[in-house]
Amino acid sequence: VAAKRLKRPVKWIAERNEHFLGDAQGRDNVTTAKLALDEKGRFLALDVDLVADLGAYLSCYAPFIPFIGAGMSPGVYDLPACFIRVRAAYTNTVPVDAYRGAGRPEAAYVLERLVDVAARETGVAPDRLRKLNFIKPKAMPYVTQTGKAYDSGEFAAHMERAQAIADWAGFNKRLARSKKAGKLRGIGFATYIEACGNNGPETATIVLEKDGSVTVPIGSQSTGQGHHTAYAQIVADHLGLPPERVNVIQGDTDLIRTGMGTGGSSSIPCGGASLDAATRKLVKNLKDLAADMLEAGPGDLEIADGHVRVAGTDRAVSLADIAKSPKAKPELLRTE
Repeated sequence: VAAKRLKRPVKWIAERNEHFLGDAQGRDNVTTAKLALDEKGRFLALDVDLVADLGAYLSCYAPFIPFIGAGMSPGVYDLPACFIRVRAAYTNTVPVDAYRGAGRPEAAYVLERLVDVAARETGVAPDRLRKLNFIKPKAMPYVTQTGKAYDSGEFAAHMERAQAIADWAGFNKRLARSKKAGKLRGIGFATYIEACGNNGPETATIVLEKDGSVTVPIGSQSTGQGHHTAYAQIVADHLGLPPERVNVIQGDTDLIRTGMGTGGSSSIPCGGASLDAATRKLVKNLKDLAADMLEAGPGDLEIADGHVRVAGTDRAVSLADIAKSPKAKPELLRTE
């Protein structure tokens, strides 16, 4: 209304108090949890009783948040038995909605707190206790007691890599220096696994332009996460182009038929995978076209530096020249 009356764009920014009073909140759970171990420190069972505050009325994803968190409760550990109880309550507060993790960080927090408590009570080092109970690579694919299927994972190797980067072994020396300087220093450890990419199929198209650059209309829409950069890099890696030669277009409904947007950590698992598949199709088409131009077999060709060349030789043709060739029909330069 204001924009029409003023005949110019109007931007309204809520004050902080207005945000707190009117916007959906992230989470408010009361959780009681127990972890059972045998005498060797192996996990036997997990018991979680969670009450989730939904606010005064339901938002779109409010019930989904504790539900998905319950499913991820076993984390990366080989837990033979799990009992997860989730209840919800209405209160006179602002409704909750999916916000930064949506149930999965809550599940990880509860479980990792339990593991740290178990480490202190048993006297087992927290990293050693975790490594003892990680799901082993040879157990993959693995289905948790809550029904989540893990197709792969080398959790112990990941942990060891993280420890090396953080110089976990050198912490006591750093701690001694801090104490000498009158400072406090601590170190913590936590693991995390996430169910993601559940928003549904995503649309991605890649088009080779006449100047050798690439246009990528894609269905997802960034909201500050840097997806634009990631998408450009996926294409650039396949085609041997600098990322700045890849024009990523998001949110233009004149060019994009469908799209799921962003959310649920789906943009790269779905949108990125769709773009990767489309780019591979384009690579095949370009090699077929270049094979004719270079009088070589497609299997003898490689793509690098914006050119398709016969491997091990200096015989090459640029992507721009391929795009301009008579046999380069539009449907061969545009893939999905």
